[in-house]
Amino acid sequence: MEEEKYLLGRQNLNLSEDVREALASREGELGKLLHVAELLEQLEFHHLGSHLDEMGISLEDMLESQRTAFT
Repeated sequence: MEEEKYLLGRQNLNLSEDVREALASREGELGKLLHVAELLEQLEFHHLGSHLDEMGISLEDMLESQRTAFT
């Protein structure tokens, strides 16, 4: 929780526990999705596959979702 205070402590943000865990420590489902988004943004495809497999998402589906979001 100390890390969370460092990241989010100065502002009184009304965030759910799920969102706080994701932002502060990449925990929970939202944290996993955030980590996948970061790997994709950094073009770390060699690490991306195992995370997607763990979540039951194919690389093709994820890339198609990204393409759809950008159009």
